[in-house]
Amino acid sequence: MRLVTWTQRISDAADVATKCIAVPIMGSYIFLTFAGVMARFVLKTPIMEAVIYSRLGFVWTCLLGAALAYKRMRHIRFSAIVSLLPKGLGSVEKIGINILSLGVMVWIFSYAVSVTRRVWPSRISGTDLSNGIMYIALPVALAVMILHCLYFIAEGVAEVRRGAEEEE
Repeated sequence: MRLVTWTQRISDAADVATKCIAVPIMGSYIFLTFAGVMARFVLKTPIMEAVIYSRLGFVWTCLLGAALAYKRMRHIRFSAIVSLLPKGLGSVEKIGINILSLGVMVWIFSYAVSVTRRVWPSRISGTDLSNGIMYIALPVALAVMILHCLYFIAEGVAEVRRGAEEEE
């Protein structure tokens, strides 16, 4: 099977999994935030854990949302960088942008894993949860973005090959 097909299947599966994780987390943190506000101002009994879990949900939703936006080319990188390039951008330039993006993502991923490993032994105050649960959201989201980026590169290479075959 062709490389584009494999990378597309993996990218699409990662996208579906990301969506299946992000949507319930978002719903949960919205519910917890609402419940925390109601408990504090209506019942006059604050739920301290609601703030902690809402913050965790918000961080995870934001980072997984960035991965979902990247797959749909709605990420800031596309609107900021691509708009600066001349019209009629060829596949070779798109491949170059995606390779640069991949390099940056891998670099940030390795640093994020390192930071997550260092903070994992510490605990979020008031809970038995590791601080790493907050930090690990970044490497997870970046891993999904790296899969999407590999698909974008494979797709660009296939476009270049098709263009070369049509010229012959």
